[in-house]
Amino acid sequence: LFFIIIHFFIKKWNFILCAICGFISAVQIVAVVSLVITCINSPTPKYYQMSGKEQFTIASEKNVIVLIPDTFSRGRFNELLEWDPTGDYMETFKDFTYYDNVYSECFPTLAGLNHLLTGKKGIGSKKNGITEENIILQAEAWNSEETKQFFNLIKKNGYKFYMNMTSPYELLAQYDDVVGKIENIEYAESNVDIIKLTKMLVSMSCYSCLPYVLKPPFQYFSWDFAELEQYKGISSYYRNEDFFSELSKGITIDENVNKKIHLINWHGFHEEWTNDEFCNPAPKGTISRQRNSKGVMLCIDTYLEKLKEIGRYDDCTIIIMGDHGDINTHDACVFIKLSGETHDECIINHSKLVYDDFRATLLDIIGEPDYYHYGDSWIEQ
Repeated sequence: LFFIIIHFFIKKWNFILCAICGFISAVQIVAVVSLVITCINSPTPKYYQMSGKEQFTIASEKNVIVLIPDTFSRGRFNELLEWDPTGDYMETFKDFTYYDNVYSECFPTLAGLNHLLTGKKGIGSKKNGITEENIILQAEAWNSEETKQFFNLIKKNGYKFYMNMTSPYELLAQYDDVVGKIENIEYAESNVDIIKLTKMLVSMSCYSCLPYVLKPPFQYFSWDFAELEQYKGISSYYRNEDFFSELSKGITIDENVNKKIHLINWHGFHEEWTNDEFCNPAPKGTISRQRNSKGVMLCIDTYLEKLKEIGRYDDCTIIIMGDHGDINTHDACVFIKLSGETHDECIINHSKLVYDDFRATLLDIIGEPDYYHYGDSWIEQ
């Protein structure tokens, strides 16, 4: 029987191969056609972008600036202090209070930023990523009465809320969710950069096929996909080298805005190190994590220096924190300088704090008496 089957297959081999190839091709054709039909019949989505036009602009009177370098953790900061003991990084924070026992609770960026602004946990965790369930959770979080009231309290106290990050999709389920809450939201037509898309597909193929030792130059990340979609306005400056280059031009004052809360999230300490310690661009795979970290600290130090140059450093409240800490320890790094606060050296606060209380802290800082509805204020600890 065995030899009969083998004999049959040998005689019919060409036919069997053609049948298999035809079946696979048919499946692919059906899939492509169904996708095209779906796209044609789908309503055009409303697309919004967080404009980078005001990223380095402050208000004329009161400012709460929240600098959020990605993955700013105690572990990463301590590693830098050990690697470069002559860097004198604590001098940068001499007017700040360093909260060295804060836990971010959520990971990664998608989960962390949603948690900070809506109080909702479990969105976009590393385990399940951006799923239909997460999109529903995001929409519920951003449209909840608690979140609406939070942004209403900010407006009640005369503040406008701005935010910059690589892509709104990291934060929102529907782009409509943020309209009326974040000021620097612009409508943008969806426009995919074909050249970048082609380069991305080539990189993905190379990364998949090449030996491990040759993979680093072709490594790609989630924000690379976000950069494929372009719009005519000014995007947020996200990569460290771009952030530093634009920041070096200086910080300006918008006389048309009196009070402003501005959250600025950028690449920071996150993997894919594409800048050296001076924030010069560097090819992928050529820079160590420590050199990248030193470049991030240069961004932070330069931001503070630019505020001093225009005479506004002293009267600004400045929070410097990570969107999350390490994936296992959630060891967040938080520095806070209140308006008018000065020290001879950085104050260390060992109180155990959690990111759940970020909204309460922000409302307390701007003078909202009902902040306690959102938790305990960090500055009261």
